Formats: sequence, C-alpha cells, structure tokens
Amino acid sequence: KIRALPKASDLRAPVLVVSSRRDCVVSIDEAEAFANRIANATNIVIDGAQHEILLERDELREQFWAAFESFFEGTQSSSKTGKQKDRAA
Repeated sequence: KIRALPKASDLRAPVLVVSSRRDCVVSIDEAEAFANRIANATNIVIDGAQHEILLERDELREQFWAAFESFFEGTQSSSKTGKQKDRAA
C-alpha cells in the first residue's frame, strides 16, 4: 500500500508515475490511485516488467527511458510557455 496516497493531492509539480505490470511489491491499482490524485501526473505501465524496471531486459528499460525523456521534455516545454503539455506514454 502506498502510504503517501492521502498526501498525493498536495503535489503541484509534474510527476511521472511508472508502474510495472508484473510488480509484486506495488500493485498497479495503488499506483494508478496515487497518480489519479495528483493534478499534474503522467501514469505509465511497463508491460512485462517487474518491480526493478532499470534492472530489466533492454527492451523494458528502453520503454522506461523513452517515457522519462518524453515526460522531461514536456515539463521543460511547459515551464518555458507557462502551460502544461499533454503527454502520451
């Protein structure tokens, strides 16, 4: 269970929530509930990955890094324009 769930709605900065489909530590439902409480969150799920995404196979790590780079680039663009940019994961 994510203990920070009640405080998630207090977050104002852009947040990237990354879940692993086969995670045995944090459930996808809890991660999604956490992301849904954050006004400025992007939630992605890496299919086939377990808890330690960065220790996974190259193809799964590449999915993570692609999502991270897209998210980061979007936050940089929105900070320059003052608007939030929609991002697809």
